[in-house]
Amino acid sequence: DNGLYARLKLLSEASGLPCPGLHTLRHSIATHLMQRGMKITDIAKFLGHTTTESTQLYTHIAHAI
Repeated sequence: DNGLYARLKLLSEASGLPCPGLHTLRHSIATHLMQRGMKITDIAKFLGHTTTESTQLYTHIAHAI
């Protein structure tokens, strides 16, 4: 995980944009997958959620965009 975060931080510094946290990255990936039609049950598995209740927090973001 430190390797991924270090790379993300390096890229954000090079771009001049603020570095998002890993939680923000997870939200972005989940929202993108949902917008592309991936089933919520599959997203839950991808994120390591045991139920879709946690994953449903992403649905209001995906539908707002």
